Amino acid sequence: MIIGVGLLTAVAYMRSRHHLSSQTNHIFREATDAYAARLVDSVEGYGDLMYATKGLHTTTAITAPVWSDFMRGQYVFERYPGLQVIGYARLVGPADKASHTAQIKKESPDLDFTIHPAASGKQVVLDYIDQPDAEAAKRNPARGFDLLSEPVRKAAIEQAEATGSITATAPISLVGSQNLGFLLVLPLPTNGATTAYSVFAFDLVTLIEKTLKNPLQQYNASLTLKDVTGDTSQVLYSSKRSIKGDVVERSTTFQIANRQWEATFQAPAAELQMIAGRFAPIGLLAGGIVIMLVVAVGFYSIDVRKKLRQAPKA
Repeated sequence: MIIGVGLLTAVAYMRSRHHLSSQTNHIFREATDAYAARLVDSVEGYGDLMYATKGLHTTTAITAPVWSDFMRGQYVFERYPGLQVIGYARLVGPADKASHTAQIKKESPDLDFTIHPAASGKQVVLDYIDQPDAEAAKRNPARGFDLLSEPVRKAAIEQAEATGSITATAPISLVGSQNLGFLLVLPLPTNGATTAYSVFAFDLVTLIEKTLKNPLQQYNASLTLKDVTGDTSQVLYSSKRSIKGDVVERSTTFQIANRQWEATFQAPAAELQMIAGRFAPIGLLAGGIVIMLVVAVGFYSIDVRKKLRQAPKA
C-alpha cells in the first residue's frame, strides 16, 4: 500500500509540475505579447503625428515658424517618449541650391545654414529641426544635412518614395547621441510629386525604457531587442542580466514600419510561478509523504499490537 501511495504521489507531483510549467509559460506569453504590442502601439502613435504633418504640408506653405509652431502646439516631446528630433526636409535640385540656401537664411538669419555634404545631383535637405531643447536645435549640425548622402538614410528615403508610406531606417547612430536610433520617414507630395519629407529621429534606449521599463518590472523581466530584417541581425537594445534559478524565455517578432524586430524576453521562473501556483507540486509531494508516513506508522502499530498478543504470557 505504501508503494501504491508513493506511486500515486509521484504521478500527481509530475502532473502538477507539468501543469505549473504550462501555466507559467501561458502567463509569460500573454505578458510578452502585451509588451510587444505596447512598443508597436507607441511607434504607431508617432505615425499618426507624421500623417498630421502631411496635412500641414498640403494646406500650408511651410516656413521655419510654421513648422516650429505646429510641433510645439502638438506638445510632441512631452507626449511621445524617445522622440529626439523632428525634421522637415525638402527635395532640392542642382539648379535650386543657391536660391534654397538664401531662402532658409532669410527665414532664420541668426542660424548658420549650409547644404552639406556638397553633391552635384539632387539632394534631400533637412531645412527645419525641432528638439526638446530649442537652443540645441539651433546648433544642431544636422541642419542642412543631405539625407541622400548616407546609405541607410538614402535607402529609407527611396523606399518611402516607392511606397508612399512611413518607412523606418535600419539602426543608425544619431547626431548628438551615444545610443543607437532610427528614423521614420514620410514623403510629403505636392500635386502628386514628392517635394518634401517628414523625418522623425528616435533614441532607442529612451524609447524602450520609457515605454516598457515599468511593465517589465512586473515580473523582473529583461529584454533583448534585435533588428532581424532580411539577413541582418543587429542588437538594438539589451537589458539582459544573470538570473539565479530557472529562467522563462520567449521570443516574438513584429514589424515596425518596414523593419522586422525580434524581442526576446527573460524572467525568473519563480516570479511567474508565484501567480501560477508555485507551491502546488510541493504541497502534493509533502501531502503524499505525510500519507505514506501515516500509513507506515499505522502498519507498524498494527504489527506491534499483533506481536504483543502473540507473545507468551508469564
